[in-house]
Amino acid sequence: MSGKFIANAIAIVGWLIASLVAFVTVVLFGFLGVGFLGLLILFIATQFELDSDAAVSGGINSDLLARQVRAQRETSREQQMAGRSEKALQVLSVRFFKYFGSGLALIGFGGFVCYQI
Repeated sequence: MSGKFIANAIAIVGWLIASLVAFVTVVLFGFLGVGFLGLLILFIATQFELDSDAAVSGGINSDLLARQVRAQRETSREQQMAGRSEKALQVLSVRFFKYFGSGLALIGFGGFVCYQI
């Protein structure tokens, strides 16, 4: 078996589990539950995004900020590039989950309104 086959099998099983969780959520809680689940995912992703930006925003000790800037200047070029690539991956992941949560919320609340009418 090739690595591509194994990766595809894992992806298919993952999507199967995700679809079963969505189906069970709709059966147990209805579309309103899916909407609240989407809001929860959106809230968690937004909190994660805000917490990762807290180190560079206002509201912290200026001495701490000065030490962070000094430590950033003293890092090597490779470490800076690794940090930037890690930050870019975090931004992409957070963006995906924000879109995913928004989509779930829209589908859930839209389905709830559709079935109520």
